[in-house]
Amino acid sequence: MKALSKIGLTSHKKEERDEAASLKRAMEKFSFSHETDLSIAVQLLDCAIADLSAYREHFEESKQAAQGLSEKWGVSKAFENTRARKVKAHFDELSQDERLADADSYFRVHVFNACLDIVISQLTQRFTGLRSTAERFKAIQPMTLCTATDDELFRQASKLVDIYRDDITEDFPIQLLSFRACLKQRISQVKTVRELAKMLLIENSCITASFGE
Repeated sequence: MKALSKIGLTSHKKEERDEAASLKRAMEKFSFSHETDLSIAVQLLDCAIADLSAYREHFEESKQAAQGLSEKWGVSKAFENTRARKVKAHFDELSQDERLADADSYFRVHVFNACLDIVISQLTQRFTGLRSTAERFKAIQPMTLCTATDDELFRQASKLVDIYRDDITEDFPIQLLSFRACLKQRISQVKTVRELAKMLLIENSCITASFGE
């Protein structure tokens, strides 16, 4: 948002200012939907990290795309080469001041890779809590209910009981297996925990009482 605001205030090109203003308005209207499921959010996050990691290995393709934009915008597409600083060498010692002489290599290491590494690291670290929560409630995720074996589902449900022992009865793993056996086909048609809860509590409320607490 700060970058878009700066472009809108400092750019001398009307097209850039208009585009920045348009993007800023879109960002301001953006909000997280309460319909979003945690497991889907984790999947999308993993996809983003995987795409960025793959993008990191394709510097040449990225450079060619940038050069194409440079030609379109009428700006220089070549990196500026600067004179490499001479560093005094010491026998059997690694120099910490050595610089990459090639401009492309310098940009790739210090800008391209560095920026992507920061983004990937931040996406990994900042959403640790999200991953932990999604993993904790994995037993009641529709995907888990559809694909896990009885032993796997029982184990995941038991973990949830251990964490919330004051709120969840020890019969929960068996109840969850029974619930899946009764409604497995219907469960396969839902994608989120919210839809699953609606199916159980509203559409099949007559069954709910049979599962006790």
